[in-house]
Amino acid sequence: MPIQKPYAGTSIQRVVALMNTVNQSAYELNTDFDIIKITAGAPLAGTNTTLQYESKVEGRVSGVVYYNRLPISVLQSRTDLDQVDVSSFPTSIHELLPKINLALGLDLTTDEVNDAIITDARMTYRLTISQNSPAWLPGSYYDFQTTLQNVILDESGNVLLTEAGLPIELES
Repeated sequence: MPIQKPYAGTSIQRVVALMNTVNQSAYELNTDFDIIKITAGAPLAGTNTTLQYESKVEGRVSGVVYYNRLPISVLQSRTDLDQVDVSSFPTSIHELLPKINLALGLDLTTDEVNDAIITDARMTYRLTISQNSPAWLPGSYYDFQTTLQNVILDESGNVLLTEAGLPIELES
């Protein structure tokens, strides 16, 4: 069954689409307006983010938009997500991001995800959102599932490790 992508599109694309829906407009980022600042907190009930924008078109006003960023943990309720293939070590969250996006049906960028070096083979790794995400709450996290490729397992299914604690990999 293919993964549903309710959060498809980059965070900034999704925020601009939201702005256009609310304002019944078709403005384009960097053509019609620039985003000046995105901050946590908003005075409007039911929202948690304030976005300030500046119009680039004469006669249009700059403004503020209030909206609700989601925690990435909303993915925990999804049952259609794939596992992320991890095939070599060491690696990092940023290096795995294309595989993470494919497996989770997302379009996250390296700017909005905290990087972490991965040296050990595990069945889950933590994906943490940085302060730079326009659509996801910073600091929230999701532990994604993995399938380990090219590593040697013992009889119990545990990854065999070197004395330095690195997984023993199969020759490619």
